[in-house]
Amino acid sequence: MSGRRVVVCRWQSELVRALLDEGTEVVLVLERSDLRQMRVESGLRGRCAYEYVVSTLDSVEELSAVAVDLLDKGGVDRVTSPTELGQFGAGYLAHLCGVVDDALVHVAHRNKRLMKARVAEAGVATARFVSIPIRVTALRSPPPWQASARRTC
Repeated sequence: MSGRRVVVCRWQSELVRALLDEGTEVVLVLERSDLRQMRVESGLRGRCAYEYVVSTLDSVEELSAVAVDLLDKGGVDRVTSPTELGQFGAGYLAHLCGVVDDALVHVAHRNKRLMKARVAEAGVATARFVSIPIRVTALRSPPPWQASARRTC
């Protein structure tokens, strides 16, 4: 064993196989839908140290229980998700397990506004951007992109 313990959230056989082949201890966190919809290879699953099945990676309650159990078993070195839709759950789990200090790092992988703000903060030139509220129809005043385009006579 390499001494590393990596949590893989969502199934991706190539990633799991590569980690196992290099001697990494792999912990799987799968959604129930992974088991129903994907070809999850039992041979690879059997080589993994632990496996957790949650209803969804968006379940804060279930991921909290997984984190407590993993911490009880000595913690983890890394948490990853090979899918975009697994980023929130994987990031939350990494935060709970003490792998990352930044509670929003996983949000920046999916939220384009935060992603752009962080890229700009790092000194990378970015185009101007404006956040558009989720419910534009609920606004009492015109959204910023309309307000700047208005002409007064």
